[in-house]
Amino acid sequence: MKLEYFLVKGKGIIGYSSAMFKLRRKLKTNSVDVLHAHYGLCGWISYYAKTKRASLVVSYMGSDVLPVLKGNVSPHSLRARVNQALQHRVDHVIVKSKNLRNVLTRQNEVSVSYTHLRAHETPEHTVCRP
Repeated sequence: MKLEYFLVKGKGIIGYSSAMFKLRRKLKTNSVDVLHAHYGLCGWISYYAKTKRASLVVSYMGSDVLPVLKGNVSPHSLRARVNQALQHRVDHVIVKSKNLRNVLTRQNEVSVSYTHLRAHETPEHTVCRP
């Protein structure tokens, strides 16, 4: 198995948009079986860049689907709703706790990982991190 990293460089909409086009170009010339995105926004980049052949796994970190606004946890913020919508478009979802899984509507199909996944522990994945 071969492992490749794809790092998002830059911030905001420009950084993430640029990364999506770069990842799409990379995937057109490199055969990838599985994309593993760490963080909801990286999941969207991977979703729009991936080939039909590649499976997509997204690991939600918490703040991407349950952000804290003014000191209060609010799953109704725009970023949380956008990232939660991704769960229905990917092949598998990983979360960091059972409580986080309970926020998602696809609960029975979500894996809970109590450790932060490291790329060297998942060599079949291409990793996208913010």
